[in-house]
Amino acid sequence: MTALSVTMEQIFNQIPLLESAAHLDDDHLRRIGNVFINHNQHNNWGICRVHRHHDLNPDEIMVHKLQPGETVDICKVENISRMAELHPHSWHFSPADELIPYEYSLDVMPNLSEEFKRDLYSQLRTTGLLPQVSLIPIEQTFEENDQKWLEFVNNADRTMISISTSRLLIDPGFETVGWRFRPGIDGEVEVIVLKECRKHPQTGVHHTLYEV
Repeated sequence: MTALSVTMEQIFNQIPLLESAAHLDDDHLRRIGNVFINHNQHNNWGICRVHRHHDLNPDEIMVHKLQPGETVDICKVENISRMAELHPHSWHFSPADELIPYEYSLDVMPNLSEEFKRDLYSQLRTTGLLPQVSLIPIEQTFEENDQKWLEFVNNADRTMISISTSRLLIDPGFETVGWRFRPGIDGEVEVIVLKECRKHPQTGVHHTLYEV
């Protein structure tokens, strides 16, 4: 077991399960969104209540693969030996206050400027949300098609499947976990739902849609 694999496993497993993840109020979201807009990152990145659905074993990482057409994103467990072909996908601030990736992708993600990271760190620290918020990329078709992700979890093989759908679709069986931002009227920040997770209405456990 290498030091790198232990570090990456611990990074992921220290993230809270969704049932324990913090909730963000509207004021917090607007303040955070203002940082994204000021740095022109609102078309590339959104935020998520940082959470995990599973534990990772040594030498494992979570890897996203966007399907053709950008309508389905599959995130599954892969071996760390694939790291050379992967790119950071989802980021969060570690207990040491460093912005580090905790999920990866086969696709190249937009760059994060040092100025943006600095101002985001300052905003999250001021509001006490530094360990509670993660960065997630926005697919380029989402703005023009007014879409969001619906995420389903397969506990059997620790796979997360996100399916794009209209943002106007309202289903009480889903819990909002991610947002994106855009400039609104009179300088206000418009907060837009980006991602929702499926939950069982009685148990709160994530619902398995189908086997993969």
